[in-house]
Formats: sequence, structure tokens, C-alpha cells
Amino acid sequence: MVKKFFILIFFASVGLIGFTTQAQTTTSVALDDGSTGTKTLSSGQVNVSVNDQTASVPVTIISQGSTGVLDAGGIQVNSLNQLTIENQELLMKTENGNKSIKILPAQAIANARLSTARQVELQEKSQKPVYAINGERRARFLGLFSFKLNVKTKVDAASGQVLSVTKPWWGFLAKLEK
Repeated sequence: MVKKFFILIFFASVGLIGFTTQAQTTTSVALDDGSTGTKTLSSGQVNVSVNDQTASVPVTIISQGSTGVLDAGGIQVNSLNQLTIENQELLMKTENGNKSIKILPAQAIANARLSTARQVELQEKSQKPVYAINGERRARFLGLFSFKLNVKTKVDAASGQVLSVTKPWWGFLAKLEK
């Protein structure tokens, strides 16, 4: 009996057996305007899509009122909408209720094919969660000279599909590299 207990503890510590834990802490903090407010720190495991497979990944949400910051894999994402973790699912509160976020920021950046992501924000567009990513992508000027081009990319947080890529006005002279 004791041997089985230690084997179970070993497998849990190396991550082969996952225990669903979710913690939530609320603290009082001083705000920039001198007043005090509360911040809620929620952390837990969520199921997300990674390369067409489902994986359980640890995330942390820091909420202050209706806004929040999602920390997933060391990438911090600001959100103007409330974020929650329920039943191992990451949810964003929208006008039409809670919408599931199945793609984490690292996968969204990879789908956008950015060499550098400077700012990542989780927004609501057409009642669904969308990553708005400002970053750099490799391009060729006039098809000859390779350089980094500043782009703004929108990626669907549920499917990982790239919705739009916005280049500077002179971007028609540059072709994005694959």
C-alpha cells in the first residue's frame, strides 16, 4: 500500500499524472491614482490545442475589475475583458457570454509567423476572442533585400487562424516570407 502511494507521488511529481488544481487569491493594492483596489490572482491547468492535439498547460490570470493579464508560458497578454478558468477551460467574458480560448499566446505568435512579438493583447472582435499582436516578420523589399517588417496581426483565439495582417502603407513593395 505504501509502495503504491510513493509510486503515485513520483508520477504526479514528474507530470505523468495530472491533478486538477485551481487556486485563487485576492489582495488589496494601491492603484496609480492613490486609491486602493483589489487584484485577484487565479492559476490552474487549462486544456488547449497544440499542433492539433489537446494538452493541459498551467496558466495564471491577474484580474483587476473587468480587465486582466494572462500569463501563459512566460508570455503576458493584456485583456480588457474578464478572464476566468472553469473546468480546465480558459474563458473570456464577451457581450454574448463566455467564449473559450483554445490557443495560447505562444501558438498564436507561431501561427502569425512573427520573428519578434513586441505586444500581445487579447481583444473581443465580433463577439469572439482574438489575439492582436504587434511584431516583426521577415520580408523582401522588391523581392531582393531581406529585412524585418513591422506588422499587426490578428489571430482567432479559438481556432488559431490568422484573421488579418496589416503592413505599413509602403508594404505593397515588400513580400512577406513564409
